[in-house]
Amino acid sequence: MQGKEKWAALSYEILRLFCERWPWLNYNPVVTALMNAFREDWNKWKVKTTLENVDKQIEDIHRRWDEIEKAEQAPIITEEPPDGSMAQDLLGGEIRIRAPWAEE
Repeated sequence: MQGKEKWAALSYEILRLFCERWPWLNYNPVVTALMNAFREDWNKWKVKTTLENVDKQIEDIHRRWDEIEKAEQAPIITEEPPDGSMAQDLLGGEIRIRAPWAEE
């Protein structure tokens, strides 16, 4: 939005808040004319800020889904103690890697 449109949107928002606080302002012809003049710019600003907020929420949801998916797909690694054979005494016990969704 350009500077003029931002000021118009801000003016509409301020007038709207004033009208909520003092309802008799809704019947003032000057206030009504100003609100009608600024309404289109306010609508554009409101839609833009709402969509930016929605985009941010979508990014947060995708980030959380990625974290959950990554945690669920981490492999399960188990190591058995050596069985006493010479090879396992030198190298260590048996190591198993399995997917978390696979049965034991």
